[in-house]
Amino acid sequence: MKRILCLLFVFFSVHEAKSSHLMGGEITWECIKDPASTDLGKYIFTMKLYRDCDGITLNQTSETIEVWDNGTNIQSITCNFISNTDISPACNSSNSFPNLALNCLTNPIGAVEEYIYQSSAIQLVGAPPASGWHFTWDDCCRNDALSNLLDPDLQGFTLRASMYPYLDPSGAIIPADPCFDSSPIFNETPKTIICSGYPFAYSHNASDPELDSIRYYWAEPLDYGFASYDPGPLNNSPPAI
Repeated sequence: MKRILCLLFVFFSVHEAKSSHLMGGEITWECIKDPASTDLGKYIFTMKLYRDCDGITLNQTSETIEVWDNGTNIQSITCNFISNTDISPACNSSNSFPNLALNCLTNPIGAVEEYIYQSSAIQLVGAPPASGWHFTWDDCCRNDALSNLLDPDLQGFTLRASMYPYLDPSGAIIPADPCFDSSPIFNETPKTIICSGYPFAYSHNASDPELDSIRYYWAEPLDYGFASYDPGPLNNSPPAI
């Protein structure tokens, strides 16, 4: 039974931009259920960010996730820097295929780095409204190589996950404190290089600690109507980014 549902999206909004580097990310949370823990009933939030190594590096101290309730900022969650890892694919080099290995140090074009940030154990007091609590992080700047946006390096970047209320059999909303449900997580790392002209299939390999059902769907961009889409996509509809 799904009690708290996490939906992960990548959106964009308009900000002044200096250079491009952000490619995607995710926000997830873990409910601490160990009865021996002094943090029983609290949440630990994890945020992963993926950057284009040809752009600027990301913060290696901490980042802040904002919590929103019907448009009101009700809480801030500090996530400390944990690690950064080059996740660029390995390249085979031979006389026939003299490919240079992609990496963030010597050949950054096409290389990708994963940054991980994590909070301490925190409380979320109350219960999400029907419209959900929304956890967001934003910054400039998007990857300038995107082909389905006009001036992508002028489009800011917002990462969002949402938590919705659970109703017990009587219809009463169950408070989020103490916690009782973790978010789904992605077990598969992003695929950063795809060969043009060849079939491609990818699974996020998501799982849920409580074995709740999971579904995937594209969401409308957060600031749709403000961003400049390339007129090339069919019907100028919001493309999958």
